[in-house]
Amino acid sequence: MLKSSLFFVLTLLVAIAVFFSCSNHQQTDEYIIPKQKFIEVLTDLHLAEAMIGKYNKTYQKDSVNIYCLVLEKHNCTKAQIDSSLNFYSSNYLEELTAIHDEVLNALNRIETEIKNNPPVKN
Repeated sequence: MLKSSLFFVLTLLVAIAVFFSCSNHQQTDEYIIPKQKFIEVLTDLHLAEAMIGKYNKTYQKDSVNIYCLVLEKHNCTKAQIDSSLNFYSSNYLEELTAIHDEVLNALNRIETEIKNNPPVKN
């Protein structure tokens, strides 16, 4: 379930990036998030998305704020996310695939850790 929804979200992000890659907008290095940091940002964005999805009634109204907190945590902007998706999908599709795989690996590690160490209920 988690893998299929993550795959859908990442596929959607790639599709959006490919769509925007048709523009002639030039990318500058300051707007491109380095690979490792991009993996961390995407992982946290997917965790935020999962939290919003699981607790829809609780967090739906605050979803924009939750995404903003993730971006603040990583000191990046939505424009940088968009530019990075555009850059990697336009120029380094294999690199984007590797990023996607690393995000899935990170999420799987987190899922395994949670399953092996469930939170203590009061």
